[in-house]
Amino acid sequence: MDLAVAEGEIVSVIGPNGAGKTTLFNTMTGLYGPDQGDVRFEGQSVVGLKPNQITRLGISRTFQTVHLFPNMTVLENAMVGQHCRGRAGLVSSVLRLPAQRNEEERIRDRARDCLSFFGGRLSGYRHDQPAFTLSYANRRRLEISRALATEPKLLLRPRRGARLREEDRGGHVRGGRPQRTGHRGLPGQEGGGRVSDGVGEQTTPTAGTRGDGQGTGDRRAILEMRDVSTHYGLISVLRHVNVEIFPGEIACLLGGNASGKTTTLKTILGYVKPSEGEVLLEDEVVSGMDTTEVVRRGISMVPENRRLFSNMTVKENLELGAYQRRDRKAIAKDMEEILETFPRLRERLSQKAGTLSGGEQQMVAMGRALMAKPKVLLMDEPSMGLAPVLVDQVFKIIKDINELGTTIFVVEQNANMALSIADRGYVLQTGQVVLADTAQSLLNNPQMREAYLGEL
Repeated sequence: MDLAVAEGEIVSVIGPNGAGKTTLFNTMTGLYGPDQGDVRFEGQSVVGLKPNQITRLGISRTFQTVHLFPNMTVLENAMVGQHCRGRAGLVSSVLRLPAQRNEEERIRDRARDCLSFFGGRLSGYRHDQPAFTLSYANRRRLEISRALATEPKLLLRPRRGARLREEDRGGHVRGGRPQRTGHRGLPGQEGGGRVSDGVGEQTTPTAGTRGDGQGTGDRRAILEMRDVSTHYGLISVLRHVNVEIFPGEIACLLGGNASGKTTTLKTILGYVKPSEGEVLLEDEVVSGMDTTEVVRRGISMVPENRRLFSNMTVKENLELGAYQRRDRKAIAKDMEEILETFPRLRERLSQKAGTLSGGEQQMVAMGRALMAKPKVLLMDEPSMGLAPVLVDQVFKIIKDINELGTTIFVVEQNANMALSIADRGYVLQTGQVVLADTAQSLLNNPQMREAYLGEL
């Protein structure tokens, strides 16, 4: 292919999943080498240079799925972008010589300037906050700030608006000042109030009722959160959350960025421990167990951003899902069933997972979770980063998996799509459940339609 970008231009590369968009960026930044041809920047060939050398020349990038150092602070992540500009050597760094201290202060100032690009969203107290505690939108902003800290002449950005709400997309180009939508107090809106006339009030779930109107009878919940609160240090993320998931159903959790959706799943899985309340699986308290034991008990997860082992093959990633199982014949049978569900993966079993398209990686992540033979499957933003045609395909697969008997609890910002396949739904706002009802009732709720479904 041939491509030219003039100074000062904004150039878009458009194509479906698997077209080669990410491979193009990987080739331009030195992660891959071209089989033939040349990549030139300001008249200089960059083929054969290491990624850090290309970054130093002035090409920087973000990624389709956010790549941060989760346990480092916001400020430290932004400072990493200046690593390619550092001049202090090993000796001066170890001895903390004046030149090194001066350079470190310069790097801090540059990082603060880049974080201030997004206004108050990443400034102030957030500088000392671990990156993993940020909402998805703010993690995306932090990744952009880190890229800007490299002092780029050319910035490569894949799928700028993937998974973000409209106001969050606006915040990317307006320094954190999202345009007003005219709504007041939408669920999950940063800084907004609670929605009145029902949506902002705690509503008792219609327990045991499916979205198609058919009752589930008196069956007990297979998964339950009882008055759960979760903190990251002193920061309260979930507050007195109550959720019931019944056998054989699809339940969805809706909410804006930073509402606590991912933390809800992490709390269920034991990745973080609740400060109050309990999580129960089939009436057994699992909230004090390690994640390994929770998975062994029957809860598996398809994580946000897929989290595959990129240098391992598709087959190896799938097999990892069954690492706690010992029933070899059943594992082989389940592998075959998953390959029938995702026939494209059969063609790519020996291919490294990191070279797959976004849609194919999502299939691997779902297959890996199913290899654990879960009683309850948790799914965190399954549509993230996918083309619309693949979103439809993924949600059809979710429905098919459920019809085979797997109970599913899905977190999703695509409210219309999630509610179209779900039996019941919960709405989360600033860490609290503000609405719980059947999926059909939520679809028919006028304020829900305005706030989440985009119908004004």
